Amino acid sequence: MTRVAPKDKRVSIKSLTTRVPMNRIGVFLIASIACLVLHAPAGAAPAAPKLTVADLPAAVQKVVKEQVADGKIGEIVKSVEPGSAAVYDVRFSKDKKTRTFSVDDQGNLLRKLVFLAETPPAAQKTIRKQLGRGHVKSIDKVFGDDGATFEVEFTLAGKTRDFALTENGVMLSRKIFPNEVPAVVRPTIKEQAGQNATYEVYRTFEDGEVFYRVELTKNGSIRDFNVASDGTLVNVQVFIQETPGVVQKTIREQSAGGKLGDIYKTYDDDEFTFVAEFVKNSKSRSLTVGPDGKLQNLQIDLTEAPEAIQKVVREQMGAGAVDEVYKIFSGSETAYEVESTKDERKQSLSIKPDGTLTAYEIEVVLESVSPAVQKIIKERVEGNEIETFKKNLEDGDVFFEAVSTKGGKRYAVSVGEDGEFISEEIDVALKELPAEAQQAVKQRLGKGKIASLRKVTEDGPPTYDVEIIKDGKRQIFSIGADGKPVE
Repeated sequence: MTRVAPKDKRVSIKSLTTRVPMNRIGVFLIASIACLVLHAPAGAAPAAPKLTVADLPAAVQKVVKEQVADGKIGEIVKSVEPGSAAVYDVRFSKDKKTRTFSVDDQGNLLRKLVFLAETPPAAQKTIRKQLGRGHVKSIDKVFGDDGATFEVEFTLAGKTRDFALTENGVMLSRKIFPNEVPAVVRPTIKEQAGQNATYEVYRTFEDGEVFYRVELTKNGSIRDFNVASDGTLVNVQVFIQETPGVVQKTIREQSAGGKLGDIYKTYDDDEFTFVAEFVKNSKSRSLTVGPDGKLQNLQIDLTEAPEAIQKVVREQMGAGAVDEVYKIFSGSETAYEVESTKDERKQSLSIKPDGTLTAYEIEVVLESVSPAVQKIIKERVEGNEIETFKKNLEDGDVFFEAVSTKGGKRYAVSVGEDGEFISEEIDVALKELPAEAQQAVKQRLGKGKIASLRKVTEDGPPTYDVEIIKDGKRQIFSIGADGKPVE
């Protein structure tokens, strides 16, 4: 499958890059609500009147009463950022513990303070592992469109750190210090940060890949950018006035009637696009625009898709929860990409407007496929744990792909529906290539760096897929054992 890219402060890094059918490379963490100044220093402007529950909108009152229940309210503070909805931060005491939560003026619970024992067992296990000898300062349960996550702040060796994870205990990010940033990533961070800037770095995790999100403060403004683990710049947050006029026009037209959020300039080799996030009709959405102002994709609600699309989704996904729907624009043609989760397994579909299913990628269990497929998969992985197993439709062909680890290296094997072997690939080191192939790679590499090197075996002699970073740009090519290029 092709790769697509990174989204927010908890948008995935992988959805912030250009989308193509069956793609998802996509960061990131929900921006923390600013600390409230509850007591103004001498000489400051008079404090705002103290709020009571009766002063709140009806929808907010309802949430406050539900959260506080038989507790005692200590303070309610209203904050409003320009162009944003009002947020009410509530502090109360209950069971001899001080608690806090935040709710917007529509009655949406944004986050609340919880204690370790109140988190799910899987989350507790991850939190304890990440803490090590550290001590918890606070745990916030954050509510978003994709469900709840936890943001944990703790101290270790006299330093304050934080990390974020899902309810299932899957790590999303962890704050790290400059000396913990890999050497290959540091030059990119320094180049983007420039002089007289302060920044914080978060190691983020997505679909088995690691990225580095940098929150940069410079000249009074705050923005972030993301770097891949090989040092490649993935995207940079920009402000709308910094984008070309034609891009501004498209973004404003598509987000009209909603509230515009973050915009990222996203890089893919020599090309770049702009990914904008916005909220419309109380739903978070995103779009991708080319530098020419042409709309490349638009996130929509399933109910906005043609009935033929909705029918295919219902048939394929059943009771699965639809996570995202994107309308893809390519020249005069359009298509729809749909992603959902069913029984905790991901599904991705690519559909034409008339309802023709052109591609899919569905996580399945090995026991659900034919004995012939199971047999060859088990033989090839040689008893190693299967990390992911997917059923795919591509160019009219259905096949299965299993990903495992052999000898500490990533291994993938593809098998047809009838159990026929299609291909396998495994990560290799340069020194493992035949001499002529090594020389060919070295000539292309120069002073660059190898990002990945895989040995691919199909129905003939093995070939080698090579990905390098040279002069800050990514190059991908394939060669045979003799060092000659192959298609």
